[in-house]
Amino acid sequence: MTPDVLEGSKALFVVGGVGVAPVLAMVQRLVPDHEPIVLYRAHSEKDLVHFEELKAAVERLGGKILTLTGPTAKLAVKDPFSAKVLIAAIPDVAQRAVVLCGPDRLLHAARTGLKAAGVPVARIHSEHVWW
Repeated sequence: MTPDVLEGSKALFVVGGVGVAPVLAMVQRLVPDHEPIVLYRAHSEKDLVHFEELKAAVERLGGKILTLTGPTAKLAVKDPFSAKVLIAAIPDVAQRAVVLCGPDRLLHAARTGLKAAGVPVARIHSEHVWW
């Protein structure tokens, strides 16, 4: 997948696990117009691989990185990818082009929440990482 899928729109990347590597490569090729937001899901803070490098690349473009760490059962919200949570964290989520990259459960949960938050299906792109 290349940045072309963003079609000049502001970008949202939802990433987890080994999905961070392709997202980092993609973010490094963006221009500031994309104002990227990265929602990075990990089991623990020590599992946030390439975090500083990704954060620097995102901030250089005027974007931000949001992290969501901890076992799902221990999170403050039952469904961190619900439309309500996504809209609260990213008010313009429905206007962004989205790239999902990570394990199947992450892709499914994020896709479901994004559609409910008003993101058109055609603007949700997935990169399944095989391990």
